[in-house]
Amino acid sequence: STIVLPGGSLPETERPEYVAPKPVAPPTPSYNYSYSNSGQRINVHVVERWTYARSMMGDGNRMAPGQCTWYAWYWRKYFSNNPLPSAALGNANAWASSLARYGYVVNRTPSVGAVFQTSAGYYGHVGVVTAINGDGSLTVREMNYLYRSYVVTEGVIPASAVGSFNYIH
Repeated sequence: STIVLPGGSLPETERPEYVAPKPVAPPTPSYNYSYSNSGQRINVHVVERWTYARSMMGDGNRMAPGQCTWYAWYWRKYFSNNPLPSAALGNANAWASSLARYGYVVNRTPSVGAVFQTSAGYYGHVGVVTAINGDGSLTVREMNYLYRSYVVTEGVIPASAVGSFNYIH
């Protein structure tokens, strides 16, 4: 039997022409940097997608645009009292030695504002420590960690992995 309501209409999802939308999968990271012997990030989330970043060239940043080194240099210039030199510092895997030659302290002890660095992988990787948490883990910001160029993520390096990095102060 059918019930007809004058002037009534079916909810959209019950109409004969309705086609359910296909579920949308989250974007697949195009860059997945794994650190040998340093564990994985936890609570990683996108902070910013820097689509406008090319307009910020000319501020002395000679690192590769959109890469981890570019962001770490930018962060230190605008958010710390200890900016990095404008000289080309090389790939991330060279930063500890390059910056030590400029007189920066490089050690295995994190501090807020320090650049964390690893030589793992072909190019290495850098980011910035934004907090040291009560459990010994670090909150960090970095570009190009799980996503493509110009994507800034924030995440936590577990306390068990903190000793796997160099810290540039």
